[in-house]
Amino acid sequence: MRRTLKTIGAVLAISVVAGACGASLTSSARPAAVGRPPHATSTRFSAPTATTTAPNPPSVTLQEFATVEYGMTLERVAAITGSAGKLDRTSDHGRIDGRRWDGPPTSGGFAMIFFRHRKVWGKTQVDLS
Repeated sequence: MRRTLKTIGAVLAISVVAGACGASLTSSARPAAVGRPPHATSTRFSAPTATTTAPNPPSVTLQEFATVEYGMTLERVAAITGSAGKLDRTSDHGRIDGRRWDGPPTSGGFAMIFFRHRKVWGKTQVDLS
């Protein structure tokens, strides 16, 4: 029940942020089972090789979240958090991406950071510790 309320709160926050700029959700905002256009899942991060380690799973602490500032690039946020997060939503014809990071395993929380033209445009978190 608590997880459901957190998810509803995050969706409401996304709607408010998207609505504030006049953005409208498009068919590319549907879940992956429905199908997303190829551009919605691409990132600039390369796959690990024999000489590199795998990227961290998309997780974030409250301290890392607080370090993220408006206007930062996705690459800078990935350097802070250790990953580019998981693409959760795309709206306004691919110009706004919502990316999700889970909180520490014991917190049950998560963070959403919204990128407009690959720069931080909005952010929210629930129960990060």
